[in-house]
Amino acid sequence: MEQTGGKLQSTSEPVKGTRVSLVFPQAEHGGNGGLPLLSVALVGGDELVLLIEDEPGVCEHVRGVLAGLGHRVAACETADAAIG
Repeated sequence: MEQTGGKLQSTSEPVKGTRVSLVFPQAEHGGNGGLPLLSVALVGGDELVLLIEDEPGVCEHVRGVLAGLGHRVAACETADAAIG
């Protein structure tokens, strides 16, 4: 990430949990910057992914992407709901 001007940030607090953020640099032009496209299939097994997202539209989109990759998805709106 740092090679391209991006960064990974993480914070962790007892009871509140851990937050991981990926910060990508703004593209100067459209397209993929001349990089080759990924030529392998991204397919998971039957892993269960715990998705915690409070924005319904984002949650449904991410759930669909993960399910499309073969994952089982358990979606919760809050961390409390996930552990409850």
